[in-house]
Amino acid sequence: MSNMNAETIFMLVNLLALMGWLLILLVPYARITKKLIGGMIIPALLAVVYVLLLILVVPTVPFEDYSFLGLAELFSDPWIMALGWTHLIAFDLVAGTWMKQDSQKRKIRHRYMIIPYVLTFMLGPAGLLTYLLMSSNKRTKK
Repeated sequence: MSNMNAETIFMLVNLLALMGWLLILLVPYARITKKLIGGMIIPALLAVVYVLLLILVVPTVPFEDYSFLGLAELFSDPWIMALGWTHLIAFDLVAGTWMKQDSQKRKIRHRYMIIPYVLTFMLGPAGLLTYLLMSSNKRTKK
């Protein structure tokens, strides 16, 4: 990993996740979205980066303190931060993918999905909760 630094990984996974979110937001019914998002290709690529980081980074970081402060110190390492961030955005995109598929099955209008998608992209579980509450509302259906 000497040729690449943690910040580069951070930027690359952000671009990959952003591409997935833009597909969900802008062209939710397009063939490319069905393939890259519905087929879980982009989330799988993020998962590959995560696993590679696990294999390459975790063995090099001494970690024995599972307390709050111990974890805070651990995440001060740029590589561990990149690992944690990749984990976070991969699962947020998986949540967004599920929301897209579920909302289309429920025939929820795409315009109603914009807020839950943006919240999930920015705030993860808050967007998922918004969708779960909203999806039970009959007025969002076609």
